[in-house]
Amino acid sequence: AQIGHALGATHKTTHFEIYYDERSVLDGEIELMADDMEFRYHQVTSELGTEVDDPILVYLYPTAAIKGALTGSRYTSVTPVWLHPPQIHMLLRRFDNSFDHELVHVVAREFGMPLLRASLSVGLVEGLAGALEAPDGRPSADEMMAAVAIDGSRDSTAIVDGLVSSLNPFGFWTGRGAVSYTATASFVRYLLDHHGPEPFKQAYRISNLGKAYGMPVADLAAAWYRRLLETEFVPVSARPIAARAFAIPSLFETTCPHTVPTHVRDYRDGTDHLALHDTLSATHAFTRSIDAEPSFYPAVAALVGLRLRAGDIEAVRQLIPPDSVMFAYPALAVLFGDAHAMAGEGASAVAAYDSALAAITDYMTEIRTLVMLRRRVANNPLAVRWLLGTDVSAAPPPSIAGDPLGPAYTTVRALRLRQFETACTAALPTGPGYAPSLSAADLAMLQRHAGLWRATACESAGRLNDAAAAYENAYHSFAAVGAVETARVAYDGSERVLWKQSQRASRRTRTQPRDRETKSSS
Repeated sequence: AQIGHALGATHKTTHFEIYYDERSVLDGEIELMADDMEFRYHQVTSELGTEVDDPILVYLYPTAAIKGALTGSRYTSVTPVWLHPPQIHMLLRRFDNSFDHELVHVVAREFGMPLLRASLSVGLVEGLAGALEAPDGRPSADEMMAAVAIDGSRDSTAIVDGLVSSLNPFGFWTGRGAVSYTATASFVRYLLDHHGPEPFKQAYRISNLGKAYGMPVADLAAAWYRRLLETEFVPVSARPIAARAFAIPSLFETTCPHTVPTHVRDYRDGTDHLALHDTLSATHAFTRSIDAEPSFYPAVAALVGLRLRAGDIEAVRQLIPPDSVMFAYPALAVLFGDAHAMAGEGASAVAAYDSALAAITDYMTEIRTLVMLRRRVANNPLAVRWLLGTDVSAAPPPSIAGDPLGPAYTTVRALRLRQFETACTAALPTGPGYAPSLSAADLAMLQRHAGLWRATACESAGRLNDAAAAYENAYHSFAAVGAVETARVAYDGSERVLWKQSQRASRRTRTQPRDRETKSSS
């Protein structure tokens, strides 16, 4: 109650009570988040065959400082499953990345062991949450484990023994986090797919896989490993992403992981101020961070972004000299390109955008597409200023209005400014000759992403029929070129829209008898 009062605002749905700070959300944002919460609840409870009887309290904190003051934990999302009522505590800005994971912990309370309301096997707790996470455009846990199993970078004994070790508390926490979370998520997904939820729920409750499944854990792990080797298709991105993630040392392999340098603290303070839309305080915090450590790329990128939005191009030049090694950081290269383009220095802008494209991995197609669009108009300061501007009433310059790809630019800008109706109704580039300035491959990539952007906009605008069709088209277009990671995102969006349509139909059905009664009485 004290935390809810401190946050100040409340929004209630069928299964959730959401507490948040009104200063940190935009118009309509909390309603869209609430819809997503209800959809994820539907997904998780349907898969596990388990409902949560009590309302789930969700506390969305605007800043890490406020969250730390109220809970003692600044950044980590927390789901204290042993407490009643069920509850989730998280930073608002981490909602998209963490809510689905934390919700699984809440639902799993219903079949956890008494009092603790969880499992003594940390691997089962985190593996279940990882297995039921929503797609995010990255390879799945299965795909990353299959990639390292098939290419032989880790032998079968290391993979199977590592999994078995991750299923006990000490082994989970002493192992490398990415390996433990990924392996257990893949393993639990295998158990749910091949044996259904009931034996898993028993294993979760008693912390004993062998007893619940009637076979040794090692045999279950071996069967899971054989399934990995039979994977028919692994995205090209799975191997490098797994390699980077699995190379991160565990807490027990690092020196004093809780030490936070001053420049990092200042940077985090700046992001807190931005969460409350206090750009002046954020600017001061980012400046302090850079003064303490001039080469700290995140703070430089954040400050450059603020300066650009304020139209202070000269400040960007001072922060990022032309020969800066910071161009290895793609976000800074893009911002530097933006500054040059806005100043009418097209050649320098193109060079900066090319530096960014060279540093962005080929499979990160959405980011490449956005940079590519900027590069096309690098010689047109008015177009760049309009594209990156914040004036919601500004009309596109003639060069954009007459550009064959003008609707794509309109969609990108409108989505950034939350003009969902505009983005939803913008025409999409079609046909191979639609924009001769692009290669056929680049145009096809743009068409795929523009379709997904439009689907997102239509859903946010409440135009569910348009959103359903757009998600369906996006799914097929990405699947056709083997981009399974993004295809899953489109499919998930399609499922969410279908669920929203069913909810609308259900509400209409429930109100019709009352409407007829009213008409009859009249």
